[in-house]
Amino acid sequence: MAHQSGYSDQSTAPVQVGEELGEDDLIADGPSTDSGELALGRNVLVAFMPWYGSNFEDAILISEKLVKDDVFTSIHIQELELHVRDTKRGMEEITREIPNVAEENLTDLDERGIIREGARVQAGDILAGKITPKGETELSPEEKLLTAIFGEKAKDVKDSSLRVPPGMTGTIIDVKIFSRRIDDPLLEEDHGLKIGDLRDRERYEIKRIQQARDEEVREILVRQTVSLMLKRGTVDPFMEEGAKFTKEVLEQINFQQVDLRTFKVQNKSASERLRSVLDEAESRIAQIKESTEEQIDKVFQPDELPPGVVQLVKVYVAEKRKISVGDKMAGRHGNKGIIARIAPEEDMPFLPDGTPVEIVLNPLGVPSRMNVGQILETHLGWAGKVLGFEAKTPVFQGATENEVGGLLKLAGLKWVQEAYDLKASPPAGLSEIETLVAATGQLPVAMAGRGDGNGNGSAPDDEVHGIGQSLDAYLSLDTSKKHKRFFDQLEHFLWKPEMNSLRVRERNSQPSSRRSRN
Repeated sequence: MAHQSGYSDQSTAPVQVGEELGEDDLIADGPSTDSGELALGRNVLVAFMPWYGSNFEDAILISEKLVKDDVFTSIHIQELELHVRDTKRGMEEITREIPNVAEENLTDLDERGIIREGARVQAGDILAGKITPKGETELSPEEKLLTAIFGEKAKDVKDSSLRVPPGMTGTIIDVKIFSRRIDDPLLEEDHGLKIGDLRDRERYEIKRIQQARDEEVREILVRQTVSLMLKRGTVDPFMEEGAKFTKEVLEQINFQQVDLRTFKVQNKSASERLRSVLDEAESRIAQIKESTEEQIDKVFQPDELPPGVVQLVKVYVAEKRKISVGDKMAGRHGNKGIIARIAPEEDMPFLPDGTPVEIVLNPLGVPSRMNVGQILETHLGWAGKVLGFEAKTPVFQGATENEVGGLLKLAGLKWVQEAYDLKASPPAGLSEIETLVAATGQLPVAMAGRGDGNGNGSAPDDEVHGIGQSLDAYLSLDTSKKHKRFFDQLEHFLWKPEMNSLRVRERNSQPSSRRSRN
């Protein structure tokens, strides 16, 4: 479920430490992907039906279970801003010294008067303290008392702090401060943290380059002879001339202690390769240092702010919202609506096996907008849920109605067997189902009248309609031995005594008025 101020960080890494990877291998899922494929929204059990006779077109009924299980719970990030201006009466100031505010209301503010990250806030809490100069006015008795207690500070300034808006609760996840002044004391701490992060990053990158350089140098030096190898910063030899390099010796050498600028071996070709590797590493390290210095210079540059604004504080509040009445929901086919009611789980419609429905949609919303795709999607999704597969239906290459119809029939057989605990098991193997769908997609029409599959008109004998026809239509066909056994299993399941007795019990359990209507 997406929203304007939404935040989604459901990224997962489908790889393990030490796992070997190749080109184009998936290393991480994004917020809306699963195994590298688009995965928007959540899969829930949907019913298209009225609700106790009510049939409002765009209304949506959801189960309380979806709220309790946080199925559609979302995180909203609100950005709140505080502007500090240079007014005619004087400069506004961000501070912790706020007049007429109790000390217990300032516990989450730092010494600068700005809320700390991680603090839990609710409506009315101070996010950034600010005082604004005010003109000389006649003081009320209360203000005179405050002036006597707090001094002149309370007399000439007023509280204009940034507070949490009504109806909002959440957690502070980030605070950003911008200023026109380079030497702004408000930014000293932030500048120090940013520079520290840049230096840490610089050291990390340099260490990576040095490790890669040392590995290449060790490969080059195996079985080579020392020509010149001095200690760093001295003229003392690190290894004597003529010494041989072995793998064991190279593993013990710390190249940080070697003067690499004068390092040579007797083999000319190896010495040239060695010099090339060392020069390349030195060049990359110099680039990293130069880039870091440029980024540090940018830290001290003044920020571009709107006219009249001297300082700007942005506070980001993450708010967790459960789905509620009045929220908007939408599917993938232009079908959208408003949640009209959240019903208890025990009041929701249920399937014959007792499984309660999770969302009820109005059936009138389908033909009026002619977006039948949502019906095909829900049916194919149910078949995939029962049969244990995921359907891939890209645009212009998606599943056909015949394929969906065939899968529904097979899923129905499996579902009936599980729901009613029948003894005989239907053929429900995924590989067999895929084979059956592919094969029966080429079967000719075998229904009475040889229509188009819906009882309309007639069709040539060789016209192909696929598995979307009734399964009974194929039971008498001459098929290959490869599929005859499968059809025999279907026929046995459709007409076995357990199913017949089940149909009789269902028919006898129906009220007489209902049987007469049917």
